[in-house]
Amino acid sequence: MNSKNKVITQTFYTFFVNGLLALMIGSIMPFIIQEYDISYVVAGMFISLHSFGNLFSSLLVGYSVYRFGRKISIVCLSSLSAIAFTGIILTTNIPLLYLLFFLTGIARGSVSNVNNGIINDIAVGKSGMLNLLHTFFAVGAFLTPIIASFITGMGYSWKWVVIIGIVFSITSVFIYALMRMELINQSEKTQDEDENEPINRVPYYKSVDFYLAAALAFFYLGAENSVNGWLVTYFSDTGIMSTAYAQRLLSVLWVIIIVGRLLTAYLSRYLKAKSLILINSIGATLFFIILVLNRNIIVVTVSLIFFGFFLAGVFPTTISSVGRIVKGSSGGIAVLLAFAGIGGTILPAITGAVAERVGMAGGMTLIAMDICLMLICAIVIKIRGDQVTT
Repeated sequence: MNSKNKVITQTFYTFFVNGLLALMIGSIMPFIIQEYDISYVVAGMFISLHSFGNLFSSLLVGYSVYRFGRKISIVCLSSLSAIAFTGIILTTNIPLLYLLFFLTGIARGSVSNVNNGIINDIAVGKSGMLNLLHTFFAVGAFLTPIIASFITGMGYSWKWVVIIGIVFSITSVFIYALMRMELINQSEKTQDEDENEPINRVPYYKSVDFYLAAALAFFYLGAENSVNGWLVTYFSDTGIMSTAYAQRLLSVLWVIIIVGRLLTAYLSRYLKAKSLILINSIGATLFFIILVLNRNIIVVTVSLIFFGFFLAGVFPTTISSVGRIVKGSSGGIAVLLAFAGIGGTILPAITGAVAERVGMAGGMTLIAMDICLMLICAIVIKIRGDQVTT
């Protein structure tokens, strides 16, 4: 294995760990509520502060990398996961727990920012590599609930689940410390899917294509977080299926996301990133509308599976589509992920507010509108891409 491939492998591993830790909070929250005797309001604040930490990291990483360099920044910021989760299992002090959950969000977002930047700088514009990166995240996210269920089902404390996460987190910190990041910007000139496009000389903050990608990322993560957060409630409230069936279906969705990202990575050899974005956006929009308009459990199940399949590759492929624009710019990646983080933070809250007034069906309609706006962004991105190559 050459040195650059080793860096890629290390980046994939640390993103796998990030996926494990990302789903840790949802997996252990019921046990925290019970053991620490906290209300749903306090638990909701924990989750919100994690999201705000994730969003804040986009600003923090951009400055930190510029000021201290990528390696020192990510070693320090990724270590916050182990510190925060250790604190979570040792204290019941609510104000301190607020801070600790905020720190878990900073650590998660920092790893996401840096890892996306590393892969983009090594393989500029190659959506296959970014889809593989996000596949490793999805595998980690899929495994966490299974590990948590197995350990607690055996009668062990939920804190052992967190301890396993802490151990993985520490290994990530050591890997970042050993990673040869000086190799990252020594990109070899290779043929990629966007080779016909001129190399961008305009700063990312002056690029229309960058803002289109940021808008698409905003709507994408808003939809993903809203579906993950509200779908079980929607199915349960409308009586389409039982809560248990809906929870199992949501777990299956992660498997479908893994398959979708692997297939998108394969197809990226033959299709340009902007074409893949459009195809996936059309599929996701079509099947989500079918899901919202139906009450038949079989149709809804099939629609959700295909929705997850098409949605899976949208985000990593969108990042790769502006790879040339943000190459070497930690600020560019940070701003792009900040747009996504804002969408992922506010849309679930707005969906809840709409559902409170008009019911969950209204909330799902709002998510459908968000996905349609994502499709419009994908169409505009594709049209602009065609104009460049003609």
